[in-house]
Amino acid sequence: MCRDKIKSVLIEILIVLLLVMTLSTQYQELLSKYYVSRILGGAIAILAFCLFLMDIKLDSAIVCGLLGFSAVVSIITTTDIQSELLDWVYLFTTVFLFAGLFFADNKIIILEKMNKYLVFAKVLVVLESVSMAYMMILKIGYVPNADGYSFKGLCNVISAMGSYCCLLLSLILYVVAFDKKNGWKYAILSLIPSYALMQNGSRTFLVPISILLIYIVYYLFDNKKLKATVYALGFIAFSFLFLRSHMLDKILLQKESLNAFSSGRIGIWQEHLKFIFSGNLFEILFGKSFAEIGYSMEGSVFRSHNDIIYLLGGGGIVSVIAYLYILSKPLIKIDVNIVFKLLIFFYVLFPMLINGFFTYQHYVISFIFLYFAIVNNETCSGHTSGL
Repeated sequence: MCRDKIKSVLIEILIVLLLVMTLSTQYQELLSKYYVSRILGGAIAILAFCLFLMDIKLDSAIVCGLLGFSAVVSIITTTDIQSELLDWVYLFTTVFLFAGLFFADNKIIILEKMNKYLVFAKVLVVLESVSMAYMMILKIGYVPNADGYSFKGLCNVISAMGSYCCLLLSLILYVVAFDKKNGWKYAILSLIPSYALMQNGSRTFLVPISILLIYIVYYLFDNKKLKATVYALGFIAFSFLFLRSHMLDKILLQKESLNAFSSGRIGIWQEHLKFIFSGNLFEILFGKSFAEIGYSMEGSVFRSHNDIIYLLGGGGIVSVIAYLYILSKPLIKIDVNIVFKLLIFFYVLFPMLINGFFTYQHYVISFIFLYFAIVNNETCSGHTSGL
């Protein structure tokens, strides 16, 4: 009984911190000097680790053991201990969240706590949506780049705003899924992060945003004809916004080659893979270090924009297999029809292969909100979702 009570308290604190993290992400630039995101992220990591330990399974223990060994090798050999530790913290936080929340039999507790803090979630949705609209209207946080201007808001970097749009939209989905009667009031606000993404220009998050909007409409309306009508009107509106957006300008300016269209990603992947497989067998199996792959391209220091390639460099083939195993189990386990299961897979897989998943912790949080919005619907309705 005492163990169950402790678990319940840990989950409750974790849900609150995940909600607070949405607000702190929007104001990264203002709060960075106080290390708010680092503090919240550290607390989330510790709570996730505690939940992982309380329901540890043999397969999860083996996975973490393999990742732990690769991490030790990486940290010992790295040339940049600070960035190395940060990337491994991001990776293990993701693993612990997946193992602690999705694997264990905590579904009912998590849904209860999310329902308990539904009002708080609603307040955050309104506050963050209005704040985002205010910044766009007054042109706050528009930064110049090679192809015009991008909306960054008060996030640290342009790509962070892109993933934050997904986070805010997942929070709206959470509210809609848990309060269908009044959900339409908050669903209207989904237009704001959708438009913000167009102004931001981060094409990677166009697919996740579309998936979240599909789910919002699905949970908002019961009538199939009405759903189909809203989907059609939504597609027209989305296309109209896209055609008038900075995102389209960016695509048109980068159409001269495939590498340019990918914002240089293909070139980065080629160079990083060449560097990774130039190592010996041990380095290929257990990795070199994240910092080493980051510094491998002359004159540049950056991640691979691909979880698999980046983790191959930092933790080797063994870590990649362990990571994919942890991520795949809840995706396979969720009880929805094949179309919705593919949408959930794409929500994780597309950014993972084009930009990054575990390196964007606020995007990981958006997946948690998405996942349990779906689980709540299946628990309440007692049937499998389908379009």
